[in-house]
Amino acid sequence: MLEGKAGLRRQKPIRLTEHVKAYLLHTAKSNSTSYKDRAVLDTFVASVGDRPIDEVSPFHIERWKQERAEDVSKSTVNRELNIIRGCFSRAVEWGRLAISPMRTVKTYNVDDSRVRVLTDDELKTVLTAPVDVALLCRVTLISLNRISEVLALRREHFGPSWMGSGGRVAGSIASRCLTSSAPL
Repeated sequence: MLEGKAGLRRQKPIRLTEHVKAYLLHTAKSNSTSYKDRAVLDTFVASVGDRPIDEVSPFHIERWKQERAEDVSKSTVNRELNIIRGCFSRAVEWGRLAISPMRTVKTYNVDDSRVRVLTDDELKTVLTAPVDVALLCRVTLISLNRISEVLALRREHFGPSWMGSGGRVAGSIASRCLTSSAPL
């Protein structure tokens, strides 16, 4: 089209390995965890092959993603996809690609929530907290199977009647917690 006219020439496409080397040099200067980038990108290049960077398609990335998920957890694959996404985003920024092949690649849906267990000292501190906080903590500890209900409770849900002796619903979890004298 415009090639050859007005001095415009199409750049020779850069190979994936060349871009990865340049990207790793760039991240080594600004990223303290760049050693992880090298390992991830090396496995990616081994799977995809050393091809021109503009020939890497979402299909290649999805195939790598599925292969990788057989060896490591899906949350690890998601973190590694972020490294690959950064590599291709930089290729777009540097003018080596018009659009990133990562634009349509989705991460796995994983539950990354973590449960933290209190130490004995933390447990004592929580249970000797103000009455409303201690009540919430006691309810949580006793009724873990109904944790979603407990987590939905707010401080304003508890009135003076909950803190004293009257006004509780008989048989409720909170009522059993308040009247329970059993140590935790």
